[in-house]
Amino acid sequence: MEAFLADKSKLDRARELLKSEGLTDEQKKVLGMFERTFKCYIMESDEAKKLREESMKIEGSLEAARNTMKLGADLPGQGFTELSSVGLRNKMRTDNDEAVRKAAYNGLRTIGPFVLENVRTSHPSTIVLNPPCTLSLNYDGEPCHFSPLAPVFPVRVHRLT
Repeated sequence: MEAFLADKSKLDRARELLKSEGLTDEQKKVLGMFERTFKCYIMESDEAKKLREESMKIEGSLEAARNTMKLGADLPGQGFTELSSVGLRNKMRTDNDEAVRKAAYNGLRTIGPFVLENVRTSHPSTIVLNPPCTLSLNYDGEPCHFSPLAPVFPVRVHRLT
């Protein structure tokens, strides 16, 4: 998927189609979305591509580590209950009991320290930043470096320079 989205020929084709006459407003809108999406994945400099590959490897190792993490909450009267991040968010938003909502919130808060510790021990030459610092590396500087882990990790990992 990454290679498809980073294919410059697809960006060029979207731009070419955008210049076509007789496009409806809907077609212009859709082609504009394609153009923006491709621009977000295309990095022109070799240095930017190298850093992005490195970042993706780090994110991949974090994903693997995260899959082994025991995530859940110490729920009142139930003890530790394993829940996904989605399950914790749902409990935090919808449970009538404030103590349960707080336990779910505290469970979600364990993800950040887990990520930081994992990065510090397995990738000591990196730092974790939020918001992403890849803006200068994108095709035209738009803040659109996507990661499949974005919903799981509210951080971005980048190499120290």
